[in-house]
Amino acid sequence: MKTLTAALAMGATLLFGSYAPSAPADPAAPSPGKFCTKDQEGKSASASDGTALVCAKDTDGRARWTKK
Repeated sequence: MKTLTAALAMGATLLFGSYAPSAPADPAAPSPGKFCTKDQEGKSASASDGTALVCAKDTDGRARWTKK
């Protein structure tokens, strides 16, 4: 019985001890297709995955982050 209790305790420790919640993405970070402000037009930035982006007007005339 002690062995079973010890095994269950060790299993629970391994299961819950290694749990690390992931951090949410920054909502203000630029990403492809996301709108950018007028003062950011022509400026460069990097997405969270390292993709190079530039703020440029799309076909509708609205500023969006696009891949370089």
